[in-house]
Amino acid sequence: MKRGIVRTALAFAAAVMLAACGSDEIFLGVLQLQITPDREAYTAGSTATFAIKNLGTAAVQYSQCERVLQRQTSAGWVRVGSGDGACALVIHQLAPGGTVQMAAELPATLVPGTYRVYFPGFLYAQPDHISVDLETRKSSPPFQVTDPNWREAARHGGG
Repeated sequence: MKRGIVRTALAFAAAVMLAACGSDEIFLGVLQLQITPDREAYTAGSTATFAIKNLGTAAVQYSQCERVLQRQTSAGWVRVGSGDGACALVIHQLAPGGTVQMAAELPATLVPGTYRVYFPGFLYAQPDHISVDLETRKSSPPFQVTDPNWREAARHGGG
């Protein structure tokens, strides 16, 4: 009898864990952000602006200090550069349904490719129990970066 109860409990726990692999929102209380860039493509050296909306039911705390630019490679998302540098750490609160605008400078030295911006400063006020892909939930959708001089290079026979 005891073995049957233990087996049932283990089977239930395994089912819950497998379900967790397919969803990053198994429990209530996960960070739910909608990050929308103002454009689908940018030129190197420009500024990307994002509207970040709290889709959750609880307030989200955040800092505007850090934004991490990442480039898509065959190995996955790779950090580009060293970040935004130092700033005054001020914690803000984003109410449910609230939106904040944040910008990220795109260095003029970026090579053309697919990028995203990761916003690690967004913190859920309660523990984020299951974070299957928390970094993705704190990142913008991918966008393209082009070389601002590509037309000039093409006109002069360059790549």
